[in-house]
Amino acid sequence: MECDKLKTELEAAMRNVSKYSLAVAIFACAVLPTSALAQLAGTDTAPGASCAGFPTGATRVVADADGNGAEVTLVCDGTNWQAAGVRVGADSAACGSANEGTIRYTGGTPPFEYCDGSDWTEFDETGGGGCTAPVDCSTPGATCSDGSKFAGFVIDGTSCAALYVAASDQVSDQSDAWGPGSTDTGADDWENGAANHRWIVANTTLSSYPAFETCANLSLHSKTDWYLPSGHEMIVLVKNRSAIGGFEGGEDYWTSTELIANNGIEGVFGPVGFSNDLKTRTNNVRCVRREGACPDVGNVCEDGTVYAGFSPDGNVPMFTTPADQSSGAAWGTYNFPTGSTSTITGATNTADIYAHVSNGDGLYNPGDGTTSNAFVVCAELGAYRHSDWYVPALDELEVLVTNRSAIGGFDTTSGYPVSYYWSSSESSGDVAQRWDFGTPWPGTNNKNIMLSVRCVRK
Repeated sequence: MECDKLKTELEAAMRNVSKYSLAVAIFACAVLPTSALAQLAGTDTAPGASCAGFPTGATRVVADADGNGAEVTLVCDGTNWQAAGVRVGADSAACGSANEGTIRYTGGTPPFEYCDGSDWTEFDETGGGGCTAPVDCSTPGATCSDGSKFAGFVIDGTSCAALYVAASDQVSDQSDAWGPGSTDTGADDWENGAANHRWIVANTTLSSYPAFETCANLSLHSKTDWYLPSGHEMIVLVKNRSAIGGFEGGEDYWTSTELIANNGIEGVFGPVGFSNDLKTRTNNVRCVRREGACPDVGNVCEDGTVYAGFSPDGNVPMFTTPADQSSGAAWGTYNFPTGSTSTITGATNTADIYAHVSNGDGLYNPGDGTTSNAFVVCAELGAYRHSDWYVPALDELEVLVTNRSAIGGFDTTSGYPVSYYWSSSESSGDVAQRWDFGTPWPGTNNKNIMLSVRCVRK
């Protein structure tokens, strides 16, 4: 045998070498494959190449063909080598000490979980993977300096946010209904309860939705931005229920996530799980919050923008900046009609008129450093990680007027022209529409008058 011969030669040649070195050499020989089993990397190692001569299921690890240094596992399917990844199964076993550290595929939301020895747990839920724990309450269930409790982490898209929960239930003994049945509200966001909260507040009579109203009117732990948790956020509460404490075992808790017109999603705290029930049924309520979720008009969002209310263009949330972009900008050239007359679609108005400015076809935009054009101000604004800003249409500007105190930063006292704000809605070739934020009162001004500008985005 080749290895026996090699061993004899090594022993003879290394009589003065340490026993450890000799053992390493012998071990290396022992694990070398025989010539019949050895396969050097060659032209047949790419995915799709023939695996003739190998049994079905044979595997090999090869360098990735694109040269990036990665390794790929190839599996012989009986005919060709096929690239194969690691497959995580849909484990239905209960989580315990026997399978601690196991990963499973759920086929739902979240798609993957790991067994922490007692519960199947969502990745990043307890602070892994780059999530930053609160300084004063770094573990789920810990009481923060304001009296609320850190509930764990929630992953919303690619964002990892700390979720806070009220220290005790706001409604116990199952006494709050979700809302009236047979009404599809559109509050069906599984990830973000603040989005569901905005929809209900903006599009319904809040008093008809008791569970939402409970959280919307809550002022607790020095905070007012509480909301009813989404289905995903309720998962965090259910997972960390023992550490958080105060939940009523055997009771159901409403989430803000709508299932269908008649039913809403509920978290079940004994036995633990999820279900759905008629919206008119009554359940418990525990409110949550997270920094930057901006559920209420005037709240500062995670990106630094301010939630302004629902835009009449598409009935979707609209956001603005904390301060004006200009206290003196012209709308355009006097006696220069643009045809941008929409009172609800400011984004389209802005795109159309900015095209005129870019073409240099007569809009008032001298560019001498002392005057500016409202559409240039917004179309070229790159702020708070966004570049889709526009001059609000008249009805969108009215949303800002209505919510001006909550949003803040508007000039409401200086009078004409600083307290007057341009809309993107044209009235005629000579004038465009605006709002006086001091009175408040809508009206028109000549296009070449310098008024204030506040940009928005959806």
